[in-house]
Amino acid sequence: MLERILKAQKKVQKFVKQTPLDEFQGRNKEFVKREDLQDVRSFKVRGVANKVLMLSKEEREKGILTFSSGNNAQAVAYVANQLKIQATIFMPEGTSKEKVKRTKMFGKSNVEVIEKGSHYDITEKLGINYATKHELTIVHPFNDLEVIAGQGTIALEVLEQLNGKQLDYAFIQVGGGGLLAGVSSVLKQLSPKTKIIAVEYQGQDCLRKAVSHSKPITLNTLDRYVEGTAVARIGNLTYKICKENVDMYIVVNKPAINCAKKQSKKRNINAENAGVLGMAGLYHSCFVDLKEKNVLYIISGANGQN
Repeated sequence: MLERILKAQKKVQKFVKQTPLDEFQGRNKEFVKREDLQDVRSFKVRGVANKVLMLSKEEREKGILTFSSGNNAQAVAYVANQLKIQATIFMPEGTSKEKVKRTKMFGKSNVEVIEKGSHYDITEKLGINYATKHELTIVHPFNDLEVIAGQGTIALEVLEQLNGKQLDYAFIQVGGGGLLAGVSSVLKQLSPKTKIIAVEYQGQDCLRKAVSHSKPITLNTLDRYVEGTAVARIGNLTYKICKENVDMYIVVNKPAINCAKKQSKKRNINAENAGVLGMAGLYHSCFVDLKEKNVLYIISGANGQN
């Protein structure tokens, strides 16, 4: 996986900014990767760009399709417009109006947005059926090796920016698992002493439940307060990678998210709920001594729910 991620880093440079790694000193040193500062305001552009650039000329001409609650939709719209290819984007009913608006803005005439399905997993099924019928290539938000590789480029940047400093813990948010799979693949190989902690929101803990059942399962109910990670079933590919790399699992609640958002605003970071999920895991972890440790979390997005 690491070799795939290294190749992705070279390919996606045209579409991706090297975002800052902010530092904050307290009882520990926090390293904050600011993916909210991408042009599309989330890390998703990394995976999308890597996937689309791998497509053949014929596949691009036929068009692409994704299904997303917002961030992946905007990334696909942005890349499609840059490459002048047609993209169909399925978004769940009830997705924030801001995310729908920005998706259309990024895609311009290259994008068609279809709002169907009560939540992500239903929208995904509808999108897959549509893509099959119209022979469109699916750009999956997380369950795709090229998408995972694109997300892993974040960790390559982090290690470069740390400039040799030891990273003790990484608190990484989980929805479908693409971010965690990519980042953990790099850290396990290039920073093996780093403990990787998966952070999920209550009512969305599909990875933790998959690990406890030894296979992906579909959650019966889904809490959508943290919209950007509201996925009822972890990806098959992301599950296999994450279960090998993750050292600990945290599930946080609404007060933890609100506390993290309040703290982030004090630092002039205006993130969405999913964007501060890793931060919430750090601030509400009580099972490990983090005093004087170097810890990482990623502000993954700033699209809606501000």
